Amino acid sequence: MFWLLFWLVSLFLFLVVPAVCVDENRRRWIRRIRQRRWNVDRPTAPVVPSGDRFHYVLSKAQEDDIRESFLQDKLKNYTMQVAEENIERPRANNTVLDVEQGIAPPPSDEENPAPDSNLAKADDHDYAGARTVVKTNTSKENTAETDLEKGSPTSQQQNNNASSKFPNDDIDGTPSGETELAVTTSAGDDDDVNDTDDLSDGGSSDGDMMEVISFDGAEDGLVSVPLAGECRHDVLPEDVSGIYRKEPNGCAICLSPFEVEDKITWSSNPSCQHVFHDTCIADWLMASGRKHLKKLRREQRRTGNLSYASDPVGKITGFPKLCPCCRQHFILEEEEDETVDEKETRDIGDTENPGGAELSNDEAMRIAAS
Repeated sequence: MFWLLFWLVSLFLFLVVPAVCVDENRRRWIRRIRQRRWNVDRPTAPVVPSGDRFHYVLSKAQEDDIRESFLQDKLKNYTMQVAEENIERPRANNTVLDVEQGIAPPPSDEENPAPDSNLAKADDHDYAGARTVVKTNTSKENTAETDLEKGSPTSQQQNNNASSKFPNDDIDGTPSGETELAVTTSAGDDDDVNDTDDLSDGGSSDGDMMEVISFDGAEDGLVSVPLAGECRHDVLPEDVSGIYRKEPNGCAICLSPFEVEDKITWSSNPSCQHVFHDTCIADWLMASGRKHLKKLRREQRRTGNLSYASDPVGKITGFPKLCPCCRQHFILEEEEDETVDEKETRDIGDTENPGGAELSNDEAMRIAAS
């Protein structure tokens, strides 16, 4: 009986008395009994930040949306759709007939008389002209065919023996297992079918022929675009001057030529002459903006110079918008239009502070020390 009274008094002293002796605890226990739950504490009101502690919380997707909308607004007046008349195609001179006609004039009948009529009737001889194409079968029979045009007689045995004299650069493999050898010979030359020294007056070699086969001009041609820094308004075509310039037909980002109906974008900076696909330069600038914002936040966390009072949109869109080729300003802001001509061209490797962006004191000292 004693122990029962002892435990009841102890329970009262250690549990009931502390719960009712303090006014706040007493009210809390009353709420617990009424609400039939243990956690009845009121949620603390959030402290409204003020000054530098106030900042927006944006996700990466929201940051990309803001950055993409900003770039589209800046690039829309410097973007056009390529038409057929804007592309100047390169003229290729790589046909064999053009090469032969450009190297040597056609021989006259007096210098190269027609072959004897008896040779034309021979069954065991073929005729090889200015260009002989020898197709050698790789089967066990080891036979040879000769595609003839006109000229001096050549036997099949001579073709098999002459095939070993051709350079490897003139051998083209065919899907049917045959090897095609292209030989250019002097018309009417009966002694040596591999003689290429008399193709012109001064003589010609294989290297000279390769120069004739090369394209005239750029590989992909040229494209006509408006002047750098000149905008194009779709709704106000009378504002434009109509002056076009010619640039190489190719995007330096994706390494693809411009095709009809592609949208291309040029720089709003008159000193930057480069042209890209609209999606390529937009993706490039988007990646540059992400990297710049990440580096800025990392530097601020390292130095403890976190400034949340600034505009978050200004931080997202305040990255240097540089050309990937010349590292000049590709998009000019309103305050940069008047000062861009006074700034000297930056070195390509200078990426610490592109475009004169605002830096903290610690960042400026770190760059100066490096």
